[in-house]
Amino acid sequence: MSNILHSHCCYCRRRFSDANPRTRDHFIPKSRTGNDTDNILQCCHECNQWKADKQPDIWLTEVQRLLKHRTRVKNYQIIDYKQIIGSINHWMKFFKGKQICKYKL
Repeated sequence: MSNILHSHCCYCRRRFSDANPRTRDHFIPKSRTGNDTDNILQCCHECNQWKADKQPDIWLTEVQRLLKHRTRVKNYQIIDYKQIIGSINHWMKFFKGKQICKYKL
């Protein structure tokens, strides 16, 4: 990914702030064979903590389940879940076929 600094989280699209700081996320976690070069996205601390070392499809399933049951996690609203689901799907399509890991998207 490029070194361009964006003003919002790549998952929930909330703006970065002192209360919601910018972090770097490995879309495919390094602990799950992701590399450290073309695999980095800018996201908020909350999304990074929630995603942790989950593979994208696992996190997607978790967020979809929470949306279906309308269960709130941390400071997320239902609209945030819809945005996160759309973003995960977007990034999975973006990274599909790229050599960022041994994991098949």
